[in-house]
Amino acid sequence: MATAVPETERDPNYGEGRELEQEKTDRIIKNDKIELQDSDAWDKLGYSFPTWRKWQILGVVFLIQISMNMNASMYANGVAHISEEFGISKQVSVTRRMIKNIC
Repeated sequence: MATAVPETERDPNYGEGRELEQEKTDRIIKNDKIELQDSDAWDKLGYSFPTWRKWQILGVVFLIQISMNMNASMYANGVAHISEEFGISKQVSVTRRMIKNIC
């Protein structure tokens, strides 16, 4: 299966042993801290996930987004009725919707 990201060569012992003395040209060091690069943990990034896992993540995000949009649109139509039914102001009713969307 072809990917859009080119394969990169990686040394599994990078930075250990005799290579420690050699100058690392692909490392970015700022204030004595090493900035991580894609090549440092390529197997942990989303690029290396199997296709089914990428679709699974996309599906979960899709369902959450649909839920939030439905909540916003349905709840907006019922604000007046909710305010009358529970004896609260419209501002309190809308604030509760905001809290539900955030949490």
